[in-house]
Amino acid sequence: TATADIVTATRKDCLVMPMQGLTAREVEVDAELRYVPPPEPVEGSIVPVVTASQRQSLKELEGVFLLRDGRAHFHPFRYGISGDMDLEILDGLAEGDEVVIGPYQVLRTLKEWDRIAVDDKRQAEDAMRLRRKRR
Repeated sequence: TATADIVTATRKDCLVMPMQGLTAREVEVDAELRYVPPPEPVEGSIVPVVTASQRQSLKELEGVFLLRDGRAHFHPFRYGISGDMDLEILDGLAEGDEVVIGPYQVLRTLKEWDRIAVDDKRQAEDAMRLRRKRR
């Protein structure tokens, strides 16, 4: 028997985010395959049903939900090295972006423009974990 730690890649001084923020969505894309966010819903409007032909024009993208003005906004990004708990950000996110994290099942039900309440206690605990990890 043996016990081993296998390191496949390392990177210093990179931007990381918790893996609990990663999700995927079938979304509308433009001709260059860039995400086209849906317009802000009008109060009292009915969300249209996606038809089979419309669904064929959608593309599944990995991304995160960012918190902006108290609402969730889906944002595709590229990541590199993935660890046990974190992802290296290559492109599409910046330092200071507020990423919505949570159980995968909850993130799968989150929609563009949903209102988000911040759990300040949990946010402080996550910040402490990241500070300890950087040491």
